[in-house]
Amino acid sequence: MNPTFTSLFIPTSFAKFSALTVLALSIGASACGAKQQPAEQTSAPVVLPDRCAQEACINHQVDSFDVDGIHVIVKHADTLPLVVANIYFEGGALHWDANTAGHESLALDVATQGGPASMDRHAYHSALESVAATIHGSSGLDYSVVSLFSPAFALNETFGLMSQTLLSPALESQQLQNSRSQQLASIQTRYDSADNAVHEVARSIAWTEHPYAIHPQGELESVQTARPEDLRAALSKLLVREKMTVVFVGQIDNNEARTLVKTHLKDVASDKSWREALDYPTAFQPFEFSQGAVEVMERTEIPTNYIAGYFSAPAPGDADYAPMVLATQILRDRLFEEVRTCRNLSYAVYSAIATRRANTGVLYVTATKPAETLEVMYNTIDEVVNGAITQEDVENEIRTYLTRYYMALQSFDAQASLLARWELLTGERVNADRFIDELRAVTPEQVSDVLNRYLRNIQFGVLGHPEQIDRTQFSAR
Repeated sequence: MNPTFTSLFIPTSFAKFSALTVLALSIGASACGAKQQPAEQTSAPVVLPDRCAQEACINHQVDSFDVDGIHVIVKHADTLPLVVANIYFEGGALHWDANTAGHESLALDVATQGGPASMDRHAYHSALESVAATIHGSSGLDYSVVSLFSPAFALNETFGLMSQTLLSPALESQQLQNSRSQQLASIQTRYDSADNAVHEVARSIAWTEHPYAIHPQGELESVQTARPEDLRAALSKLLVREKMTVVFVGQIDNNEARTLVKTHLKDVASDKSWREALDYPTAFQPFEFSQGAVEVMERTEIPTNYIAGYFSAPAPGDADYAPMVLATQILRDRLFEEVRTCRNLSYAVYSAIATRRANTGVLYVTATKPAETLEVMYNTIDEVVNGAITQEDVENEIRTYLTRYYMALQSFDAQASLLARWELLTGERVNADRFIDELRAVTPEQVSDVLNRYLRNIQFGVLGHPEQIDRTQFSAR
């Protein structure tokens, strides 16, 4: 299953578990016992939804402010003497082109695994291991991140190490060779897994001529030829104050957060015109598919066909996003019942929605009888569109979704990622909590409406047996 989309099944008993109880255990634990921060330390208070006065919300005990142009978010939690400190960089795929594809990903790995120029690589790892801290980086389509997990008592030292790996990386030849070999292996095996391959086929037609068409890992040629100076150039594109958001979650106060950023990131350059230079975020235009399409990759040695259909979907912050999230969950359950349980046409079938600035949803199935299977899937979609769900169905799905949602937020890193995602993709971290209110307000009519409007002109990727594929049927919806 492609990690881009999340579609998790949980036992029925969990669906009845109180979402508020789970929230209190996961997010609420971060707020309990946290020190109230002085009002003068922060920017204007964020207005939380009314329900946050009675139940835990992700934005409880959260402050935000700017430090010399770098945006900082702090979620206070005294429950454990640990801190997650993540540095997010806006811009994503807009930093890349065909020649530099994969350079950013390689640079972040070489830098965070090799350490700063001031230290031997082995001494760097020993320093982290001595306090059980970890540093790693990853490159993404919408934004990239360098993450630190550290005990609170060592945060000044470990945050300093992370900052130096970015500002003054060693980019030592052995580490470059190691990281390059791993990245090339990832590229070379991109189509080895049938699940991964079918999504690559689908994205090749759904995301063409969009910034997302460039793969974060790059291609063989661009990665093979990357030099240390290319990696420094990739890092310099990220290291701009106005592109950076630092998110702390854990045992840390505002003054400490300010001091860490001011001290260790003082040498980061400023460029207030970067948005205009990259046409950000306008360049991430929503997907609009004018007609259905299908691309088939022959793989006759496998006994089944892998099918992934991408469709345009609302992005976080859009009015249709909450209804569409719920709609894909309801549709997932109906597809599972009709395709797998009732007709035994597939072992794996689901629908899901991604979380990106320019968003897509997916229909996925494996099928030995693709024509029959797709017909059942289309009919199931039409039934939901035509009102085959009730208010009770919606409420049950909301409880199930929220249980899973809150259970996934038990770690500090997950909470940091959620706050950053809503801040970077929508401009306001509080939208993470507003989304819950919007989800709880979804009606059956909204579910039918969004499925009817968005599940059109689907871009299908197929891996398997071309002679079993009726292209007219696949491009019909």
